[in-house]
Amino acid sequence: MGRRLKNQIQFFISALMLYSLIFCHAAFSELPPAPEDLFLQTPKGIENDVLYSRLMKAEPGSQQQEHLKITYLIARIRGSNYEFIRNDQPFKGARAAQHMQTKYRYVYGQIRTVQEFIDNIASHSERTGAPYLIRIPGAGTFYLRDILLNELRLLETTLQKSTEAVPQS
Repeated sequence: MGRRLKNQIQFFISALMLYSLIFCHAAFSELPPAPEDLFLQTPKGIENDVLYSRLMKAEPGSQQQEHLKITYLIARIRGSNYEFIRNDQPFKGARAAQHMQTKYRYVYGQIRTVQEFIDNIASHSERTGAPYLIRIPGAGTFYLRDILLNELRLLETTLQKSTEAVPQS
């Protein structure tokens, strides 16, 4: 191999490495963790949600309750005004929820808990492995997984408080 060709190959490899350092770093850099008080929608009044009343009637820890929690999270995505980002493409809440619902239906029998749903369905693209993101004006861009975990924590805390408030007979 000629010296000139070797130099051209080395230059090309160096240029490619420089390009990846400059332009790809932003795409793969870590995002800050989402603050625990960030939600898909206002957290006030979730007790008035139709799905919440169905969750209250479901047996705690049952497959029905886990399915309802997943349905609740998808509904929260659908009702959100934030921008959802999948494979670098922005989507409205309704479209993001439709995508999650389709993915969930496809693996319905394999997903048993809301945590499995968040980890395996609602956190990343199956095609590329890229994490799903959410852009919240005035707050920043975060991993959708973090926000869904905030939502789940709020839901479970509210359910627990409601259950404790119901008098035992």
